[in-house]
Formats: sequence, C-alpha cells, structure tokens
Amino acid sequence: GMAYRAEIRKRMRVKRESLDPILSSRQGRDAYNRFLSSHLRQVPLLVRELEGIANGSGVAFETVFAQSLAQELTYFAGNSYHRTDDDHCTDYTLCNDSLCVGGHNEDSDIEDFPLVPTFVTGHN
Repeated sequence: GMAYRAEIRKRMRVKRESLDPILSSRQGRDAYNRFLSSHLRQVPLLVRELEGIANGSGVAFETVFAQSLAQELTYFAGNSYHRTDDDHCTDYTLCNDSLCVGGHNEDSDIEDFPLVPTFVTGHN
C-alpha cells in the first residue's frame, strides 16, 4: 500500500463515491458483511493482504475490501445498483494434465490505467 499510496488514495476516493449508496443500504451492507465473513473463513490471507494495502495507503479497510468486490456487491445490493452495461475484466484458465495457463484482460476505468502493470510469462 505504501509504494502506490497516492495512486491508491486517488482511485479509492473516486470509487468510494459509487460504493457509498450501496454500503449505506441494508441490502448492500448485508452483502458486504456476508462477503467479509466468507472471506475471513475461506481466504484469510487475501483479507490480510487487503488490510496491508489499506494500512499502507491510509485508506479505510472497508473501502479497499468493498472496491475489490464492487461488481459483486452491485449484484447483491438490489436492482437499483446493478448496471447491465458495465464492462468488466475477464479471466480464463486452460489446463491439461501437465500445465495450466491463465489469461486476464483489463477492462478497468480509464483512471485505473496508470495502476495496471502487465506481466507476460511462460514456461516451456
């Protein structure tokens, strides 16, 4: 979080505006709490990583965690928040008996562009 503090704070400030109505609704708050509880049980190291990003950047953990699930929160917060025209990233994983290859396209908002590093690696 400290290495990208300024960029994270800028992005989270913009994103928080769209999350506030969801998190202040009963449905949105319930969805957030269910996701957090599930993540604490199933992927506690991911939660710790997001806590580190929050601590290092000086952004509230709630904002960092909610942003990591922004699309999912809109699905569970009710129809008034879910947009069907949203364009989001896609992930693919293809595996055979000896190798798995993953791909990801980045369909983030334009303000996210400076934050997106691209790494392409392969194994022979």
